Amino acid sequence: MALKTKFLRVLDDALERRTDQLRRLVVSPDQGAPKKYTRAVRDRLKKRVLLAASAVLVNEHAENELAKTVLRRRLRFFKGHGLTDRFDRLYRWAERKLDGPIVYAFWRRKKCLYVGKGKSYRRLKHYDKSVYLWHANALEVWQIKTQSRLPRAECLAIHLFKPRDNKQKKAAKVKWGKACPICKRHDKIASATSSLLRL
Repeated sequence: MALKTKFLRVLDDALERRTDQLRRLVVSPDQGAPKKYTRAVRDRLKKRVLLAASAVLVNEHAENELAKTVLRRRLRFFKGHGLTDRFDRLYRWAERKLDGPIVYAFWRRKKCLYVGKGKSYRRLKHYDKSVYLWHANALEVWQIKTQSRLPRAECLAIHLFKPRDNKQKKAAKVKWGKACPICKRHDKIASATSSLLRL
């Protein structure tokens, strides 16, 4: 509820700033100059509205949407001495336990370091000498129902866990993939916000 309240306050603040000139001309012309509404102010307000809207969308929908795409979840804590031993143990575990497309996240305690995706457990082979084998203490893996839901699941995981090292905050879009519902709604909100706060 607090996130929705924050979003409504931010939206009200933006609309008040947008209509301040008109309000002062009609209702209270003696109150002096209206608050400035420049391009920079407008852009700052749009950013605040979109951030508040995103927080609501992720909090309300992302976890349920991710659950719809997932067959099962697996968690593996890293064990072993040295990079090679840690990787060998991880990869043998993946061969035994994972089947089909996956989305995975490297964790260091409660902080998500990186989220990625792969068509199979073989994607993890790319991490044989990865810094994540040292810095992370666990790998969380979600087995995804179909390959077409893979980009959607990765994008939802990025929204949910806010990984430290993902440069691109939205997952790669592919023609055959299902779109992320959070991103779709966010794009509509961005369009509506631009119309509302137009100069």
